[in-house]
Amino acid sequence: TVREPLTQQYLAELGIEDNVRRVVDPAFLLPPCPVELPPDLDAALQRGALGINVAPLMTRYNNQSSRQWFNNALQFLVEVREKVTRPIILIPHVMMSPRTFPDNDDHAFMQSLVRRLPKGARDEVVLFDARSASSKQIKWVISRLRAFVGSRLHATIAALSSCVPTLSIGY
Repeated sequence: TVREPLTQQYLAELGIEDNVRRVVDPAFLLPPCPVELPPDLDAALQRGALGINVAPLMTRYNNQSSRQWFNNALQFLVEVREKVTRPIILIPHVMMSPRTFPDNDDHAFMQSLVRRLPKGARDEVVLFDARSASSKQIKWVISRLRAFVGSRLHATIAALSSCVPTLSIGY
């Protein structure tokens, strides 16, 4: 099974066609699974939190250095915090060891963003520590948001398939 025409075309060029079928990404059908949350995260969700996912991987696609992207993501977060009265939950979706895949750990990236936020902008910004959560548990948290802004495909699929208003940051 393949999700998009590019893979299907590649397989056809290799002569693999008869048993290839296009399918919708199975993440759309992934059932959310409840997870025990820290009190601050649960309270933020109960107050109608906005979820945000910004990935360090964006530097591969936006022609910015890691430092430039970090500063732009930080400025984005500061501006959202100034305009939004709801709590903000930062939701990592991909967490990889720097030894495995450098610059591909959303948790470390967003943890650094929180540390660099000006004091007043840190109020009601919560980082979801999803490092030990399953994809179903992450989807459950995302499904409880008031709205979601995300850069990771499967994080946005989790929101869209849960009927959460979603803005996808493409790369």
